[in-house]
Amino acid sequence: MDPAVNSLSNLCCSSCSNYGALQLLALNKPTVVVLLNGGIVSVDALLAKALPSNPPAIVEAWNPGIRGGVAIAKALFGATNRWGKLPVTVYDSSFSDSVKMTDMSMTSGLGRTYKYWTGPKPLFEFGHGLSLTSFALAWSNPAQPTSVTVTSALAVLTLKVAVKNTGARRGDEVAMLYHVPSAGLKRPPQEMRLRLPHRKLLDFRRVALAPAKSAPLLFLFNASSLGLVDTEGNTYLYPGVHELRVDRGPAAADALVLSVHVKAPGPILVDTLL
Repeated sequence: MDPAVNSLSNLCCSSCSNYGALQLLALNKPTVVVLLNGGIVSVDALLAKALPSNPPAIVEAWNPGIRGGVAIAKALFGATNRWGKLPVTVYDSSFSDSVKMTDMSMTSGLGRTYKYWTGPKPLFEFGHGLSLTSFALAWSNPAQPTSVTVTSALAVLTLKVAVKNTGARRGDEVAMLYHVPSAGLKRPPQEMRLRLPHRKLLDFRRVALAPAKSAPLLFLFNASSLGLVDTEGNTYLYPGVHELRVDRGPAAADALVLSVHVKAPGPILVDTLL
């Protein structure tokens, strides 16, 4: 990495108006902002001050512990390439003004988290993450069906995918499996007022790959995993179309989709099956 790279630590204020940080950005040098924090930090003010031609790299390091400094340094200077994906949604600083902090509901108002948020596009979405190499996602079996039908919550669903390192460096990649329920699910009338999640993380796989190498990944689970919680706290598998989506994050364009058609005379209670 260029020795001119600047690493900023403990930039933890929610407005990111740290004077020193903004002065460094004004130098128009390659800059890395390292965030050490215990919760979500909005960095929209900092990004607004950065020159469009030279946006900073941002490393979310959380609270990495006593060995964190060495691990971060190795990652920044390319000795390792084991980056991950965001386990949270990072909103802009207007979030605290537009969402009631005393309201713990995930669905009221603009909603909360990647499942229910309906406000402005977040600064960084759940699952976002970059690498010093590139990857590609594909079905392990070219004949993989894109649609299946199930009639029982105990039906076994299998997705076999492959991740390939298409870049020039060794690195880690994370493939995530999401459940995306369709708006046309056959739910009881009293449940229609309950907002469906945009998507729900079911599973993930992490793999380390050398350049040009690929690895198969297997997702295996019962249809009961597609159950949704009703207004009484019960979990039901609803008839209709449920989408299974495997992707590498919101910045990747190679997502794989399997449509699961649940055929049943009515909702299937799955609380006892989970």
